Amino acid sequence: MMLLGGKVFAPVENGEVDLEQFLERVAYVLPLMDCLGSAISGPIKSDIAGNISKVRSVWERHPEECSSVRAMLEMERRHHPTAWPRAYGTGGLLWLKRGLRFIQLLLQELVVAGPQLSGRIDANYQESIDPLREMATHAYNVALRPHHNWLVQHIFKIALIAAPSQNGFLQALVRISRQSAQLPYNNEALSAASEVAILDELQHMLPSFTATLDAIDKIYQDLNIDN
Repeated sequence: MMLLGGKVFAPVENGEVDLEQFLERVAYVLPLMDCLGSAISGPIKSDIAGNISKVRSVWERHPEECSSVRAMLEMERRHHPTAWPRAYGTGGLLWLKRGLRFIQLLLQELVVAGPQLSGRIDANYQESIDPLREMATHAYNVALRPHHNWLVQHIFKIALIAAPSQNGFLQALVRISRQSAQLPYNNEALSAASEVAILDELQHMLPSFTATLDAIDKIYQDLNIDN
């Protein structure tokens, strides 16, 4: 099976991230958002796609000056000193990495939890709470909530009500992975073994994904840009 088109993120060398390869890989992350359902994925996926387009347009106009993430940020600082760091590509990548961090944290928690698919009873509310909702809430609180206004925070809180179960999310990941590998998808594909295979695939993909985001965070810190 294949998530991210069977690819991982390129290795980070000396703290630098190749911009062209980064843009190629993040395009494969977007289908993963669909597995969360439209209520959650809709606004976040749209934001990520829009920011990918912003950064890609800068790279396409200045490929020689934008060989890496750091090179693009420094190029925009030279060309647009009054607008920087909210300039087109720099600001777009800032929000892009925040959205990607949300996905990375959610997938990381999914891997740590393993194929444990049932909800639990919360002592305070006395109702079944599926683990995925808690994972998504934690990922949002860390990656996006500090940068959203009250209205957006409230919208996301409501959207979580429509989040799929952890089981449903894993099944959706199985589906897109099998489709990417051009394998048939049916009820027989949704076995426990398939879900374990997806978790193994995520475990293989996440280290390079995480290292790339960590490197971009460090570059922004080096250039004194608010993360």
